[in-house]
Amino acid sequence: WSFWTVTELEKDALTILMHRLVMPADQRKPELADAAEQRLRVPFKVLNAHLQAQSQMGLSYLSANRFTISDVCVASVLAWTTSSDLLMSEFPAVKAWLDTCIKRPTFASSRKLAGSGLFEGVSTRMLIHAAKLMSQQTGQQNLLEAALIDPVTDEPTIRASLLALLPLVMAAVHM
Repeated sequence: WSFWTVTELEKDALTILMHRLVMPADQRKPELADAAEQRLRVPFKVLNAHLQAQSQMGLSYLSANRFTISDVCVASVLAWTTSSDLLMSEFPAVKAWLDTCIKRPTFASSRKLAGSGLFEGVSTRMLIHAAKLMSQQTGQQNLLEAALIDPVTDEPTIRASLLALLPLVMAAVHM
């Protein structure tokens, strides 16, 4: 799912985000966002069909009946497309799944990390940025939790196990 996200979604999702929301209004090119939205209909159709098949098997997420790193990868990029009424209305299974992912408490809390120097929520780029900040001694424990643990699970036992591994990760970084 990670490779698929990078090759099939990321460029056009970012174009929609930039030219509909982020860039100053006088610099936006709506035609670029519209074209990206049309191209995204193909991978959205694939994802919608997959999510419908998962649902028929009683599974709520991309790879299982629990939130996994696959959901993190795809949802972190598709969150950029929520301003697309066309995509959200044409692909209801994608919209419902994305809404579920975005409403997760850890997803929302990861969006509040901008004050720590992180420029986005859970994503591969966030992991890379967190590693860069770690090398500068910027709140390593909190960064590791936000980048590696919070996006993966809310389950207390799994979370506790992963938290127990953080000292090993931190020691490896300082080698």
